[in-house]
Amino acid sequence: MKQNYNLSHGLMAYFLFLSLFLQSCDNSFNQLAPKVEISSNDSTNIVPLKDQEFVSEGGHLVTFHEKEGDLQADVERNIPKGFSKEYMDLPVGIAQDIDVTQLSHLDKEAPKRIMHLNPPRSAQPDQVSIFEEGPKWEMKKDNEDKGKEKEKEKEVEKTTVLIPQTSLNSEILNSQVELLMRYSDYLDPKFIPLCLVSTLLKVSSEVELNAILAKLEGLSLITIISERSKAGIQIHQKVEGAYKAYQDCKDKNKLSEQDLLLLLVQALHQCMPVVSELPDSTWDQAKLCANSVAYVLVNVGKNPAPNSSLVHLFNRMGRYNNIVIPNHKQALIYYQQTLKMRKALYSDNHPDVAKTLDDIGVVYHNLGQYEEALGYYQQALTMKQSLNSGNHLDIVKTSNNIGLAYQRLGQYEEALKYFQQGTGMNSEILNSQARLLMRYAVYLDPNFIPLCLVSALLKVSNKAELNAILCWSEKLSLITIMNRSSGPGIRINLKVQAACKEYQGWKDKGKLPEQDLLLSLVQALHQCMPVVSELADSTWDQAKLYANSVAYVLVNVGKNPAPSPLLAHLFNCMGRYNTKVILNYKQALIYYQQTLKMRKALYSDNHLDIAKTLNDVGVVYQELGQYEEALGCYQQALTMKQSLNSDNHPNIAKTLSNIGSVYQKLGKHEEASKYFKQGIEMNLKTLDSQAELLMRYAVYLDPDFIPLCLASALLKVSNEAELNAILAKLRKLSLITLLNGSSGPGIRIESKVQAACKEYQGWKDKDKLSEQDLLLSLIEVLHEHMPVVAEASDSTWDQAKLYANSVAYVLAKLPQEVAASSFLTDLFDRMGSYHRKIDSNYKQAWTYYLKSLAMKQVLYTDIHPDIAMSLHNLGSVYDDLDQRTESLKYYQQALEMRKTLYSDSHPDIAKTLNNMGCVYQKLGESEEALKYFQQAIEMDSTSASANYNIGVLYYNLSKYEEALKYLQRALEMYQALYEGNHPDIADTWYALGALYYNLSKYEEALKYYQQALEMRKTLYPDNHPDIDLTRVELYFTTLRIKWQQSKCIIS
Repeated sequence: MKQNYNLSHGLMAYFLFLSLFLQSCDNSFNQLAPKVEISSNDSTNIVPLKDQEFVSEGGHLVTFHEKEGDLQADVERNIPKGFSKEYMDLPVGIAQDIDVTQLSHLDKEAPKRIMHLNPPRSAQPDQVSIFEEGPKWEMKKDNEDKGKEKEKEKEVEKTTVLIPQTSLNSEILNSQVELLMRYSDYLDPKFIPLCLVSTLLKVSSEVELNAILAKLEGLSLITIISERSKAGIQIHQKVEGAYKAYQDCKDKNKLSEQDLLLLLVQALHQCMPVVSELPDSTWDQAKLCANSVAYVLVNVGKNPAPNSSLVHLFNRMGRYNNIVIPNHKQALIYYQQTLKMRKALYSDNHPDVAKTLDDIGVVYHNLGQYEEALGYYQQALTMKQSLNSGNHLDIVKTSNNIGLAYQRLGQYEEALKYFQQGTGMNSEILNSQARLLMRYAVYLDPNFIPLCLVSALLKVSNKAELNAILCWSEKLSLITIMNRSSGPGIRINLKVQAACKEYQGWKDKGKLPEQDLLLSLVQALHQCMPVVSELADSTWDQAKLYANSVAYVLVNVGKNPAPSPLLAHLFNCMGRYNTKVILNYKQALIYYQQTLKMRKALYSDNHLDIAKTLNDVGVVYQELGQYEEALGCYQQALTMKQSLNSDNHPNIAKTLSNIGSVYQKLGKHEEASKYFKQGIEMNLKTLDSQAELLMRYAVYLDPDFIPLCLASALLKVSNEAELNAILAKLRKLSLITLLNGSSGPGIRIESKVQAACKEYQGWKDKDKLSEQDLLLSLIEVLHEHMPVVAEASDSTWDQAKLYANSVAYVLAKLPQEVAASSFLTDLFDRMGSYHRKIDSNYKQAWTYYLKSLAMKQVLYTDIHPDIAMSLHNLGSVYDDLDQRTESLKYYQQALEMRKTLYSDSHPDIAKTLNNMGCVYQKLGESEEALKYFQQAIEMDSTSASANYNIGVLYYNLSKYEEALKYLQRALEMYQALYEGNHPDIADTWYALGALYYNLSKYEEALKYYQQALEMRKTLYPDNHPDIDLTRVELYFTTLRIKWQQSKCIIS
């Protein structure tokens, strides 16, 4: 046991100290500012700095402004969160040798070495100082005198910013690097994708490309962006546009600006893809290149000479803006430019011109301008009809688009005419399997038909063959292929489904009439739609995939379909799906009633399927709160099941249990209890020996949670499959429920089942294993699994939490006349320690310790090590309950017994002496406490706790040197005793930190506090009070060190 100590500087004292300390720091730190010769703002040309933004030494953001004729600065400090970090209107000091004009041309990061905050370390700066001349960046040319150089520099300044001489020096840049910088003037400077850079430079080698980019980055011309999904380069802001103004490029005469743009267009034509309808890799690639393409298309001007690469770029940007972003207005601009250029390139009638007319129509449609869309669609249709003969996909697509536009305009007859034209053409184009799919689609959910159902309906298992059918149908705009999280499928447009329903020209209609088609559909769904399990599993996922399709088919078969087992099965599956999965009981009732009607027509009066359906209908009525109706269905089901099955049958037991639950809902508890008992006993009679044994053990265990590992140990079944088979049978009989708790898997037993098991007299193995033997076996298994918990949280805590409730139930259910045993006393002791150390329930711990002592006094003579241990434990728990007198009484008894049992030196005696010292210390009797601590050390020199406690006692008595000796010794002992992190080590580090603080050795204090904090963070959650306290101590120790340093410098 360890004692706590009083902090010599309480929390209120800390905050008082803080306010005084910060006040003194402000005065002290201001004297530490760098010594510079400062000129007044009046004598300096401050105009170039006004409204400029720079980064000072330390990463602080500084913005200059003029106020009442003086240059002033606003500062945003780069410091940790939680402190005020913006300071306004600070005075500015500028050294005599600083050229402010030059400074204004630098990159905002460049002044870091010459711009400082004063004071640099305090939270509140009082001045911004600029001193020590920084780097001068100039433009130079070989073979020019300085006068010409300055004139040239001034001319450049008028048109662009000053940039490093190395950036444009033609002697430094090779042709490839220079070419890239020329290209960059026409591209998005913020991001140029790496694939485009590679294409422009015609460099496929990654090593070679990296060398070129590294050189540019070394010259501060670019920044390389190396994100996984976004690899490219960024042109530095000061370099943007520089090459357009620069006249000294080596290759400028070899490659004109017009040729440069043409090469750029060709490269982008290779890189910018035609995006797909649905998100895929083309979308990702297009997002990388789109901004670069947009920049180039702006640079080619309003009336560029037509060429195929350029027209493709305009078209691809139109499609990108229409589908991916979507920005339909921008898409329209690109498509109109595409149309203009294609009309210039081709004759009046050309497939590309027709396609662009169609694309413009789609954009107008998306913008809600249906009249304009219709105009372009009509032009596209006329052109496509002149170019293509008969039934052609392009004509079908445009016909559908026109139908959609008329539909939006409310002209439904016109819309239907065009839809039917499109569908008719498509049906002529379709092959037999695709036609069959469209016929099936009439009866299915148009929003989603699973691909596995399509495969089953068409009897096509070959994936490539199925994809060919679907791709062709999608190309005809009849279906859309989808990828849902639940699996792939297809969607049918409602207008297409309606047209297919009315269409009379199906070629295969004579071979496969509608009645046969519907029957084939029912058979396929019967194979695909599962009977869902009681609990969520793969059958739930499968059912969700098919449920809507089954629902559509069952609506289409009509109100009075001819009875068939397949249909009855589908109705039943849908009833169960609605009951178990989506909890739509009203819809479930409709399906079950249809199932019952059909099964009564199919079978004689008494049939298991009819009885089962009556039971299912009863369940739904019960869920809907219609208990009388539920009771009627259950009674009919029970009568039928009793006539069909033997006396003890699970089906009968289930219905008995259901009747019991209804009576319970109706408030008829005696009737409910009678039926529950009958049902449970009927199920118990069907159990094999192992399942029966588990239910017998369950009478004595926590019904809410029995760990699976305990069930395995009780049954002596280590094979997982064997155990799962036993549990599956019990679950099926509704005797247990399987659980997956945070601490591990287990089982739950309903209280009514546990009560019935307790009263049940028909156990087959009762003669072989009596109740007394059963209880003894249970205690032995729990003794093996319930651990002795450690002082600090570890794996024994987790294991104890798993078994504690089960042990508590067994100990609570022990009969009065139970024989005393060492197993039982150990369990009482372990439960006492569990409640004392883990959940701090000291009263419960006291109860267990007291029971343990009483049983030990029956088992042993008056003097015994186990009795001494119980007396010691009671002393500890009385101390926890703040009952010091009782605590000392039990410790004294333990001490006397241990002194009788052992020789003069024994760790157990030392432990009791140490704990007695702690009690005396809490009573304020320091001298008495010291006496016991010293006796503990004399008895056991290796007692780390006694050394720690003496150290803390001396600390509280302000005898710091004495305290230091004992605490350091305790730390060495704890580190030798424990492997890794432990609360005792962390506490000792913390105590040493406090000790060194009081000795004014703040650096040492800081070291020990830091070690304590790091270890406590590994032991406790972040909001633990010990962590918070250590952080406070660290903070104020740090302030003390800073204050001490500042005082030292000032003096």
